[in-house]
Amino acid sequence: MANIHANASIDISELKINPSSVIAAIDSSVAVLEGDRTVAYLVSAAEWEAICNALEDFELAKIVEERAGEETMIVALDELFRARRGF
Repeated sequence: MANIHANASIDISELKINPSSVIAAIDSSVAVLEGDRTVAYLVSAAEWEAICNALEDFELAKIVEERAGEETMIVALDELFRARRGF
């Protein structure tokens, strides 16, 4: 059996019986099993949002690293606002 990357697991047949109760009980993550293999993961909305935020932070960090050697310039915020609005 492969590693399960969740705090709990449930057989898919049990999930089919009452999915609402399973979803309501999720603290962080649940592995959905079919026989002895993991076929899906259910994550709470809060955990999914945290995952998305972490991925966004990771992508922003890559952009910062790529731009680290670029020349910098000083710009007033009102100049940026006018440039964005097309003034």
